[in-house]
Order: sequence, then structure tokens, then C-alpha cells
Amino acid sequence: MGKGRGLPKKGGAGGKGVWVVYEMEEPDARDPNYDESSQGDTVYATVVPELDEGELEKTVNPIVQEYFEHGDTREVQALLKELNLGPNKYEFSSLAVVLALEGKASHRELMSRLLSDLVGRVLSEDDMARAFDKMLTDLPDLILDTPEAPQMLGQFIARAIADHALPMNFLDRYKGKVDCDHARAALDRAAVLLSMKREIVRLDNVWGVGGGQRPVRHLIKEMNLLLKEYLVSGEVSEAEHCLRDLEVPHFHHELVYEAIVMVLESKGETAVQMMVKLLKVFWETGLITLDQMNRGFQRVYNELPDINLDVPHAHTIMETFVDLCFQESVITKQLRDACPSSLLGGLPSRDPDFRVQAATGWCCPGGYALSLYTPAALQTVSTVVAGSPVEMKAGAGRCVAVVEGRMGRQRHGKRVLTNSSKDGGDAVSGRKEEKKKDIPNSILHRKEKKKKMDLAKLFINISIGLCIFSLIWFFYALYMRSYLARRIITPHPSMRILDANSTSAAVAPDRFWGSYRPQVYFGMKTRSPRSIVTGLMWMRQFGGADVSLRHTCEQGDRLQSYGWTMHDGVHFGIQEVRDSDFTLTTEFVKRAGGEHGGDWTWRVTAKQQSSAAHAPVISLLFYVAADSQGSLQAHVEEKNRLGSVTGFSEELGHFKLTFRKPAAGEAASAKFASYNYLKTVSPGLEKLTDIVKSSLSGKFIYSPPSGEKRHYIAVDTYRPPPPSHQQQQQRGETRKESDFVVHQVTVQTPFQMEVLFESGSFRDRPNQLVGEVMTEELERRKGAFDAKFEETFELQRKGYTPSQIKGFLWDEGFHQLLISKWDSQITREAIAHWLDLMNVEGWIPREQILDDEARSKVPAEFIIQRNENANPPTLFLALQKLVERFAAAAEVNESALQGTKDFLRRLFPRLQTWFEWYNTTQAGPLPNSYRWRGRDKDTNLFLNPKTLTSGLDDYPRASHPSQDERHVDLYCWMALASGIMADIAKLIGEPHQEYERTQLILGDNMLLSELHWSEQLKAFSDYGNHTQAVSLQREKVYVPPGQPRHQFPPARLVRAIRKAPKLQYVNALGYVSLFPFLLQLLTPDSPKLEHILKDMRDEQKLWTPYGLRSLSKSDPLYMKRNTEHDAPYWRGPIWININYLAVRALHYYGRTDGPYREKAAALYQELRTNIIENVYRQYMETGYIWEQYNDSTGRGQGSHPFTGWSALSVLMMAEQY
Repeated sequence: MGKGRGLPKKGGAGGKGVWVVYEMEEPDARDPNYDESSQGDTVYATVVPELDEGELEKTVNPIVQEYFEHGDTREVQALLKELNLGPNKYEFSSLAVVLALEGKASHRELMSRLLSDLVGRVLSEDDMARAFDKMLTDLPDLILDTPEAPQMLGQFIARAIADHALPMNFLDRYKGKVDCDHARAALDRAAVLLSMKREIVRLDNVWGVGGGQRPVRHLIKEMNLLLKEYLVSGEVSEAEHCLRDLEVPHFHHELVYEAIVMVLESKGETAVQMMVKLLKVFWETGLITLDQMNRGFQRVYNELPDINLDVPHAHTIMETFVDLCFQESVITKQLRDACPSSLLGGLPSRDPDFRVQAATGWCCPGGYALSLYTPAALQTVSTVVAGSPVEMKAGAGRCVAVVEGRMGRQRHGKRVLTNSSKDGGDAVSGRKEEKKKDIPNSILHRKEKKKKMDLAKLFINISIGLCIFSLIWFFYALYMRSYLARRIITPHPSMRILDANSTSAAVAPDRFWGSYRPQVYFGMKTRSPRSIVTGLMWMRQFGGADVSLRHTCEQGDRLQSYGWTMHDGVHFGIQEVRDSDFTLTTEFVKRAGGEHGGDWTWRVTAKQQSSAAHAPVISLLFYVAADSQGSLQAHVEEKNRLGSVTGFSEELGHFKLTFRKPAAGEAASAKFASYNYLKTVSPGLEKLTDIVKSSLSGKFIYSPPSGEKRHYIAVDTYRPPPPSHQQQQQRGETRKESDFVVHQVTVQTPFQMEVLFESGSFRDRPNQLVGEVMTEELERRKGAFDAKFEETFELQRKGYTPSQIKGFLWDEGFHQLLISKWDSQITREAIAHWLDLMNVEGWIPREQILDDEARSKVPAEFIIQRNENANPPTLFLALQKLVERFAAAAEVNESALQGTKDFLRRLFPRLQTWFEWYNTTQAGPLPNSYRWRGRDKDTNLFLNPKTLTSGLDDYPRASHPSQDERHVDLYCWMALASGIMADIAKLIGEPHQEYERTQLILGDNMLLSELHWSEQLKAFSDYGNHTQAVSLQREKVYVPPGQPRHQFPPARLVRAIRKAPKLQYVNALGYVSLFPFLLQLLTPDSPKLEHILKDMRDEQKLWTPYGLRSLSKSDPLYMKRNTEHDAPYWRGPIWININYLAVRALHYYGRTDGPYREKAAALYQELRTNIIENVYRQYMETGYIWEQYNDSTGRGQGSHPFTGWSALSVLMMAEQY
């Protein structure tokens, strides 16, 4: 057979089909299926691409974050084995440790375990060593995000060496080869930990209570202590805090079980109520999940027969507890029904179906059914079904079934009792009766039946509709309440203006330490939330039985004067305190160095006043306290003299506080002194004064070399017994060091004493900042202060620093007008801190009470604030100054002001939200009008209900608060804010048209006059439901004849209304009337300006020789009390902040062309002179700058010293507005 010619078939497809002998064709190497026999079999394998540096970081992050959740090292190993890490696999360890540095202690413990498990399985010891080499090199960058990175990395190294994840000689490689201070600190930390005889227990707990394996028995014991403490204190928040600190969210079912058992064993109704409350809070906050709640209850159900042997009434108590938990929505209906039948068997009324039946009459005795169609029955159904959120669902569905069943039973002849049965009187006329008789009975019966059926359907539909509506409304109300509660504490979503670590020593070391304790006469702390704090107390000895301990700034101390005479806000400060017969001068100066804010020194000088008959003996009490973090160790010399205190905290590292012996003023010879000290534990900074007072004892003897021996009062050095085991467990650890140490020195004036703080990280210290070294440094700082003050204000008067226990949003803008002239960086940080407090809605609380020390001085009614209440947005005044200075300086050097531009750009998103919040929540009843929210509701007790939100507390507004009010001062604030928003938007290149349009509308003098000009008063006014015919009168208390009067409440002062209110302008002339002038909204040619200038200069209205009074002297409410206990506040006294705005406005109108220019200029000179002279005169007479000044005498009154907005007199002196 031939092989053929190998030609293609006819019409052939490019030669693909060829006629040849089978299996004799020649292989074609160009065929895609061609495979040479020499190539062998084809093998398929999975190729995993090698991860580059960027991909590795993206991959590691989710793996580590998931590991922090599940804690399973084997799962991480499996994931890493699936990856091709390549030669850079060591970087997994460095990336993972960096993530742990930014996390919690528990995360760092988990990471230490992971590193130990990876070595030998995925990574080698050399890989781990390379990773730690890299992290030591990168430490300068790591501390920017984590200031404590050197100490933490040292702990990681020590733990890794102890776990054999790093070579034993790892630390030896670096001896004498480390140039970086941060790396040296990390290696030193590791060496210290490893030098402790390599005790594995110590290194296993290197991360504190957040880490380490804790056995189940230990956790159960912790939870028991937590619950017992809660039953004693009743503080849910503290219990929640303790539970979170345990960091075992997977084990919270055990808490449920222990809580129920504790209730059963307590046999008390109080325990039942308290534990239900606790479980409800834990359920609502998500601390306990539904599964954990079910597991805890089911476990008790199973063990209840055994529990009942020890607690005979356990079934009864459990029954009550389960029912109450169900009513409070802590457990579900299924979980309640899962109780053993012996508990619920005899209680059919628990079933919501049964309750609906009982309400609708299907369980009435005798076989009769109460008609569902009566209004009383409908009301009963609505009441019963609304009993609980779980029962409502059952009630609504059961209601339909019950009614349908009733209709069926009616067809079978069931009797129905109605109110109209057995009615003897017939209202039907005889003619109608006869007509009825003519109709066949069958037709009448059918019509009657149909009518009843239609009525039945109607009432059924109404009942169902009411049930469904009630159900929907109830759940909607629950949802809205929960939503609003979450929203008010939700932070604003935009990027924070200041970084989270902006107050750390690494970012701003020169500002880290400072006199940041405004509540005490003298003290220092860092800018961190939980800081080591230092302070000074003092008391006079041998002054009688009454011991007056000075510590916190109290009006009742009646000091002659106190306050800073120099303070640059950063490096130094000098304060003078004049007590009864001696003067204390406190000075401090700082020196930068190290990583934790450097060193500082105090110098306290005590001198006898010239009026004192004898040189007084006084006691100075220097103290240091750890505010819930860090440890302190006292070092005692010469029996009772405390020589120094050493300590450690995460933010300060190691430090030392040295108390030098007192000297005789400038002389070098030492003074005779008696010493005492106290070591104890403080529950909080607000308790320091109480602790010292309670430890004072008069058993000590003061015996100078020349003089009689006398008993003096001092802190007792008796050490309290160690805390009980329970107290140790509650504190979370056994502490060897005290967290509150007091050093008392008792000496006769005159004398001088120094206290030196030295940071452990300051290694290249040239000398100690004491004696002549401190004097030289202090003189250098004073010279720089004088030069800057003169350059800034061009004045000879010196002395300023603002100091408040709590921040007020309304005050802050005025403060920053002055501070921005001194140091614009402080102003930027202050504004940024305020705006970073904004929630997602744009609301900023008007008062900032940030710690327990401040909270202890604030009345309870002012702590809780409402998110619809505003405060004047005075921060825009400070922003206006920043923008003006930026525009002026940009013409000279635009590139140098890039920092201000960047700051405003970061600020702008929050400013937008803030402005929008005001524009919506404070909107008035008419377009472009505004109304303050938050006026007092109980109008019966106030002569004129206060408007605290406006900042002008008791200034007269509409006598009867309503939604019809329009407030002119808020209108003006919004006009000012819109203009500044437009300026900022233009400056940073953001859309500005909308703000500009708002500013043009609100700046329209015609609109302003239309909304707020009172022709009767010839002044701008508020508008609302108002009457002037009001007064406070003593209410009458009825005392029955023969009853003693003292058994009845005293008669209160209540408001009497002689004439009904009506919608009208509030004709009160005062500060509010001036706001269009104060914020310069009026055009220079406005006729209204003439009336305002005339009223300002009228002595029967606003003018005084000391400044403008807050309310016209001719007003009916001038100097009238607002309540029995509230003296007039903004009803006559002179306030410097408003007077500053008035002087500023007169300066503007006195320099702007217009018909009233000359008059404004003359008033400017006169008013400015009056204010400055009176403030200065009162300061010289009393030693204080005051909160307000009497409009009749000019004397200072109210809070003092008040170097807040009253210090704006400095800007008036400098004529800088």
C-alpha cells in the first residue's frame, strides 16, 4: 500500500488534512501539540510570586490585626508558609512589632508569644536578629508615633532572648558600637530586665496585667471581686472599667453566671435590682453578647437543683430575677421560657398571650365574655400590650386571633353582656315602633346583625391599628434615643487638627512641663492626660488652734494678693503671694535636655511683711503625686528629712526630685528647720488636700537652738498598713512605691528653698540648675521677657498669664486676642484643641471639665451639657486676628507664612461644620434670624429666666421663653463668623461664595433694623413674648391652725406677673443693644450709630467714670436679684471684655470717614482712659485684677484674680485692636 504523496485534500484547509498511512506520518515540529520524547513528562506546579517591600507591608498588616483578635499563633504560621517572603522575610517581624508598639499591652504580649513560636518554624534566629537590628536603626522615626518606643523595644528584646527567639549574644554585639541615644536606651532596658537572674516569671509579665496567661481560676476570682465591689459601691462605670481591664471578652459568659449565683446567695431585693441594672448596661454597651448571656443563664438553669440545696429560696429569687431581666430587655423571651418548668408552672399571667386574653375578657369566670368593643376594654388592651417591648409583638398578633375566635363563638350563641342590656327606658317613639312592626322580623334581624358585624370589623381594625402604631412608635423612640446618644459622643470625622501625640515631649519638649495646674496656687505637671504632678502647700505655725492649709485657690483663704508677675508661657514664671504677715515668692525655670522635657527648678522665698510684729514660722509642704500611673520612691536622710524622691513613669522615664535645705535668703548659711514627710496612696488628685489635712498631728516639737520649744503641726510619718489582698486585686497589682509623697519643712522667715527636678534621659547635663546657675538662667529669661513685652505692647507695665480651672468657649476667644500677640503658636494650639473636641454634629461643649481635680470644683448641674446649647463663637475673633496678621505679613514674605496657611487648611473642615451647626440649631423663627437655645424653663422662680448659653447669664431677655424669640447678639455673632469664614476660604483656595452671600445678607443694615430695631427704645433689641410688669414676691405657705410653722417649708421668692406678656421688643438697654456696634456691623453713616453713641455717653444709662455698665441705670431690672439666691450679674456691673469691644469699635469708627467720626474718636479717648485707670487703681489697692467692677464705685468684685478677659486692658493700653 502506498503512502501517498502527502498532498492536502481537495479544497484542503491549508494542508492540515493529509492522506497518509496511519501512524506513519512524520512529526511536524511546528505543530502546537508537538512534544519530543526527550522532554519527559509535563509537571504542573503552583508558582507563588515573591512579595516586594510594599506588598509585604500590605499583607502583614491584616494578618497581625487578625492575630490580635484570635491569638492563634498556628494560624499565623500557616498563613506565612503560604507566602513567598523571599530574602526579606525578616521584615515580617519588624513590621509586626511596630504594629504592636502602637497597640495595647495585651497586643505586645501576643506579639512576644508569636515571635517565640515563629523561630524554628518560619523564621530563624538570624532573621529575628536582622529584624531587631532594623528596628533599633529606625528608632528615631518610631518615637514620632510612639514616644515610649525605646523602652518597649528593649522589653521585646529581653523577652525574645529569654524565649530563645534571639541569640543569647545579641546584646554583646552592640557593646561600644551604638551612637543613637534611643537605641542605647532600648538596649539598656533589655540588659536591665535580663540581669534579674533571668527569672522567666518576671519576663513573662514584662507587659504588665494586660499580658501573660492567666488561669481560669484567677479570672473567676477577679470577676467575683468586681461584682462584690459593685454591690458595695453601686458604680456601674467603675465595674465596666474593671471588666474591660481584664481584656477577656471571650470569657464574659462567666461574669453572667457569677452574677446570677451571687444574686441567689444574697437573698436580697437590692442585689436583684442592682445586678439587673449591671447586666443591662453590659448588654447595651456590647460587653456581653447574646450568646454569652444565654450561656450564663443556661448554666444556672442546669445547676439550679444543686444550688437550691444550699439556698432553699433559690427558685423564688431566680423567678423574680428572670422576670425582671425580661422586663428590662436583658434576656429574650426564649431564654425566659427556657427556665425550668417548676419555676413558671403556676404563673399563667407571665404569658403575654394570657395577659391579652385577660384584658379582653376571654378568661372571665362563668363563661361570660366582656365585650371587646367597649372603650374600657380597648384601653385595657392598649395598656397591657404596651407593657414591654417583647410582649407587644405577642400582644398584637394574639389580639387578632382572640377577636377572630370571639366572632366564631358569638355565632354559636355565646351571650354577650353590654351596657345597654336590661335598659328599661325606650327612646323610640310609638310611630317608629309601629313602622318597625310592619317590617318582617327576618329582615330586621339580618340588618341588626350586619350592623353589629360592621361595628365589630371597625373596632377590630382600630384595635389592630392602635397596636401596630404603638409598636412602631415604641421601637422608633428606642432607636432614636439610642441613635442620638451615640451621635452626641461621635467625634467629627475630619482629620484632627493636632496629631494624637502633639502634646508629647518628643513633639514639643520645651512645652512639655509647665504650670498647667490652674486650680492650685503653685504646681507643675506635663501636658499629658495622666501626668506626674508636683505642687506646694503651706501653713502658718503657732497662729492659734485654727490651721489654715493653703493649696487650692480659694476665695475663703482671703489672701491679700496672689498672681504671676512674670510668665512667658514656656520657660519661666515668677509669682508673688501675700498672706497675712508674710510674702511667698515662687519662681521656676526650665532647661531643655533629654527626651522627656528636660530639668526644672523651683525657688521659694519667704519674707516677713513690714507690718508683722514677729517673724512668723511657716511650714512649706512640697509634694509629688502619680496620677494613676507611674511609681515613686522616697529617700529619707537624717531621720525625718526627705532628701529626694525618685520615680518612673511611661511618659517621663526615670526622674529624680531633690529637696535642698533652706538657706537664709541670699546668704549661704543654712537656716534651722524641722522636717517631716508623708508616704501614702491617693485615690485621686482632688483628694490631696484632704489626705494631708487628715494626717496632720500636733505631737512634734519645734526646738531651735535659741528659743523655746513648742509643739507644731506636721504630717505624720506613720506609714499606713499594707493594703489588704482584696484592695490589691482591685488596684490590679501590688505596688511597693507610694504614689503620693509630701516633704514638709518648718522654718522661721526669712528663708529661701529650692526644689530640683532632673530627668533621667538628660545625660549630658553641664551642671545642676540650682543656686547661682538658676539665678543666671532666671535673669536671662527675665531680660528676654522684658524685651519681648516692650516690643509687643510698647508698655512699661508687665505681668500676664491666663489661668482657669476649666475652659469656657465664650471666654477663650477673648483670651486668645491677647495671647496671640504674645505667642501665636499657643493660640493655634488652643483653637485646635477646642475644635478637636467637636462631635460629628459640629457641637462643642461650652465648658471643658477634663479631670477629677477640675470636676471637684464644679457644681453638678453644670457638668452635664446638652448638645443643642451653644455659646458665643468668640474663637472667630482670634481667627480674625490671625487672618489679618497673615494678610499683612504675606505682602512682605509670603513663603514664611506657609505654616499659618497649612494650619487654616487643616482647621477649615471643622470650622465649616461648626458654622453650619450654629446656622441650623440656633436658627430663629424668621429667615435670617437666630435664637439662643437652653433658656431656663422654670420661669416661676426667676425674675427673668437666664440665658447661660449667650454668655450674658441674667441679662434681661423676653420674660416668657418661647420659640418666637429673636436674639440680636447671636445675629451679630453669625454675621461676624460668616465674614471670617469667607476670608479664610479665599485665603486657602476653598469655595467662599456661600459664606460671602451669608455675610452680605446679615450685614444688610436694613434687615438688621427690620428684625431688631425698637423705635420705642431707639435701640437694637431682642424680640419675644415679654412683659416688664414682673417682680419677686414671697409666696404664701398655708399652715393649718394649731400646727407649728417650722414643720412646713419656708416661703420662697417667686415671680409675680402683673400684666400678661405679649410678642414685642424687649426694651432693655444694655450690652446686647450695643452688639451691632461692638462687632462693627453698622455702616459708618448709619443713623442708628448716632443713637448708640448718645446712649453710651448718657450717665443715666450706660456711662460711668470706670467703663460702660452692662444694663441701663433706668431699666426696671437694673441691679435687681434674679432669684432669692442670685445676685445681679450682668445687670449693672462693668465687664472688661465688652468694654474692650466697645473701645475697639470706637477706635474703628473714630478712624473711618463718616458723620460721627469725631464723636466716636472723642468717646474712644475718654472711655479708654476711664477703663485703664480704674483697672490699674484697683490692682494697686487690692493686688488683684477682678472679674467685674462696680458701676457706682469702680471697686473690683466677683472672682479674683481674674487675669482672663479682664487682662484685655493691656491691649487697650497698647492700642492694639
